[in-house]
Amino acid sequence: FETKKIIKDIIKSQNLIDVRTPSFLNVEIKMTKKDSLVVLVLGASFESKIYPIEKYLLIAKAIDANFIAIWKSNSERIMAQKLAKKSKNIIVSENLSLSELKKLISIASLVIGGDTGPTHLAWAMNIPSVTLFGCTPMERNCYQTNQNFALKGPSQVDPYKIDKNDFSINEINPDKIIEIIKDRIKL
Repeated sequence: FETKKIIKDIIKSQNLIDVRTPSFLNVEIKMTKKDSLVVLVLGASFESKIYPIEKYLLIAKAIDANFIAIWKSNSERIMAQKLAKKSKNIIVSENLSLSELKKLISIASLVIGGDTGPTHLAWAMNIPSVTLFGCTPMERNCYQTNQNFALKGPSQVDPYKIDKNDFSINEINPDKIIEIIKDRIKL
């Protein structure tokens, strides 16, 4: 289910200066809602910063949008493929270069992911985002805006000593993410 193209209508609808289809978006896929593309950031620098795929699946089932799961490592690719098998509105990206990642995020309607580079890149590019925190300090690593939101797991975080065994990100209720998307982002 790896895909290389998201229908050109999405790219054109975003009024991009360069409307050429990026090289990694070359295979047509079926879209459920043309104008909404949600990027799911599945990986992070360590496991306890990764949101469970079962909860991403609940989000994808609740939101009428097209989802693309991005990955870098082989284990992340496997997670993306599992998601795509369980939901018709999730596709799996190719292994993206930094330039391709920036292009994909630039056409996204929303980015959802843990405390990691691609999610922060969405914030830096002024793309709506929901950043999920567990074992890392939300207050230090995130600046919320009217379109960039953050949710934190219940644990107390010591910013001077990150506990990589703290999987409190798993306790973030997907309903809270869905509520933010429906009430504040409105895809």
